[in-house]
Amino acid sequence: MRFMFYLSVFLMLGLAACESDASANSSLPRPEDVGNPAAGEALFNTPQGDAHACSFCHYTDKEQTRFAPSLKGIADRARSRVEGLSAVEYLRQSIVEPDAFIADEKKPGRMYQHFGEILTEQQINDLVAYLLTLD
Repeated sequence: MRFMFYLSVFLMLGLAACESDASANSSLPRPEDVGNPAAGEALFNTPQGDAHACSFCHYTDKEQTRFAPSLKGIADRARSRVEGLSAVEYLRQSIVEPDAFIADEKKPGRMYQHFGEILTEQQINDLVAYLLTLD
């Protein structure tokens, strides 16, 4: 009898954990919980170091490719782009390790490779927050 009780508790906890993991992957965090979207937008539109502004290569308001893939709708696509990564993790990785996953099948190395070195953690959080606003 005691065994059945513990087994049922174990199964319920396991199911609850699975449900919370699934819902965590299916919903996006509020951009404000990640960083400052307005500051991220300013960074997105301003050259950093010896890199062009992100907006030089990426459109955000149309699905057309410029020099790099459009980021229109990236907030939603980022949730399932790479299995095991949340939207925030995927976007962060795309900024600091741009060749970790090449979304548009272009040659590696096209995107500036040193944002992780020249941007602060806060700036990266702000950029991610801004990208989460792009639907």
